[in-house]
Amino acid sequence: MKKTALTLLACLVASASFAGPRYQAQERQDGYASEQVFRDTEFSLDLFGFYQNAESAGTPYSDGFGGGIGANVFFARHFGFGVDAGWSDQSKDSTVIHALSGSFIVRFPIDRARLAPYVLAGGGGRFDGDKVANLHAGGGIEFRVTRNFGVFSEGRYVWNEEKVNDVAIFRTGLRFAF
Repeated sequence: MKKTALTLLACLVASASFAGPRYQAQERQDGYASEQVFRDTEFSLDLFGFYQNAESAGTPYSDGFGGGIGANVFFARHFGFGVDAGWSDQSKDSTVIHALSGSFIVRFPIDRARLAPYVLAGGGGRFDGDKVANLHAGGGIEFRVTRNFGVFSEGRYVWNEEKVNDVAIFRTGLRFAF
């Protein structure tokens, strides 16, 4: 009876040691990722800086730099939503510009190269005393340094409801994925 109990216990311990996910190699010898660095479902936080080309005849804004934060949720490997908020001091009367936008994102992850080109489209608004609605479209690329940390760069064009204030925005930042 003791022998049977010990054998059963040994089998139970051995089977438990095989439970859980299989090993995940971090990097192959040739430098390419051998794991899925872009998860099928994931949440990420962004911290970014941007340059906005805003100066045109008759606009109350000038070209300049700003910064912001964002959050993204991918509900499938290729499809997700993003929300971001940005701040800049680009108005000619020194008013701080606040912007909020939401985007639908389609990404095309290439895990082996740790890259994910993407396109996005959405809408939002600018709040600097005046409330101005806008639409935007653009694209970018993300490079994942690790499975949970990446850098990204993107460009987008913003059509404001005031036609003279359409702008091009170029953003670069850090992405923390969970």
